[in-house]
Amino acid sequence: MNNRNYAYIVSLAAGGILAAGLFFYYTAGHEYIVIPGCVIYRTTGIWCPACGGTRSVLALLRRDLIQSFLYHPIVPYSVFLYTAYILEETRERLCRSTKRVPLQFWRGCVWIGLVILAANTVLRNIFLFCSQN
Repeated sequence: MNNRNYAYIVSLAAGGILAAGLFFYYTAGHEYIVIPGCVIYRTTGIWCPACGGTRSVLALLRRDLIQSFLYHPIVPYSVFLYTAYILEETRERLCRSTKRVPLQFWRGCVWIGLVILAANTVLRNIFLFCSQN
């Protein structure tokens, strides 16, 4: 199995597992599962790279894209990127397309996501620090 097929299969499996978990939480789990606050924020007073992610996912489930982006921009970016990747790879397989989006493009999108994650973390903590002084 080549890298491209392996990445596609793993992406489908991970997306299915995540979708099943979100479906359970959204339909019945929120009554039984309490999501704790961020341990890093409670301990240090500094926002970690994941702070706001849970609220962003829940806002996205409510179809509030703007609020989701404001809570944590990497969540809607990741959902968009994942959806685009799966749709494009599925199209290529169903149509037996010879024109494929290079894997380097998708890797570049991952790097952009890492930059968004880092910038979000740094800027939020700068604003946090400035608001406390």
